[in-house]
Amino acid sequence: MEPGVIVLLSTLLTSNALAGPATYRHVEDGVGNCIWATHSLPKDQESSYTDVREQFTSPEKIIEHRCYYPARLDELLKEGRLSNSMRDQGKYWSQYILTGPGGELDQIVNIRQPWDYSSGVASFDQTRAILDPGNSACVMKSSDPKTASPSGCVDVEKALRSAAKGKYPYTGHLCLDIFFEKSDEAIAGSPVLVVRKISAGCTAYTVTK
Repeated sequence: MEPGVIVLLSTLLTSNALAGPATYRHVEDGVGNCIWATHSLPKDQESSYTDVREQFTSPEKIIEHRCYYPARLDELLKEGRLSNSMRDQGKYWSQYILTGPGGELDQIVNIRQPWDYSSGVASFDQTRAILDPGNSACVMKSSDPKTASPSGCVDVEKALRSAAKGKYPYTGHLCLDIFFEKSDEAIAGSPVLVVRKISAGCTAYTVTK
């Protein structure tokens, strides 16, 4: 971050509404939703999704999520009169936060990672990611013995079980934001950067014993 740049951060969404039986896409106030499942979520095969939900219980594994954008990424390049991180820097981000029952004051995992914007992803209006802790291709990496699986991924069940310290049932929330930064104005010559969230959602996970 350059000196003199002002950043305004948005908050995480805490809901994950679905649009109906025919589609899982839901866009509200310019922000798309994320869905979570114990199975693979291949693109354009929503009729094959059989276990999409907002709550999971041990020993279930959250295998994948799919997040929907409000528009194609290249259509979002026009946002930001002064700057747009995808347009100007070729960057946007995802941030995963796992919390215990105390919410933001009870953070267990916080992973923010950059993604490259390029012509190869310009037409994307959604994305799919692996959360399976047994798959080394997972998007949430960890070296913390309290949270990491043998594959080096965040194991949500293991992380919450460690945080619970034997007090069950213990319910945490895994939340995700996908966003880029933009600026439409400057104050005293410094651009005011705003986090432009394009997709967000949370899911609950309960460790029972």
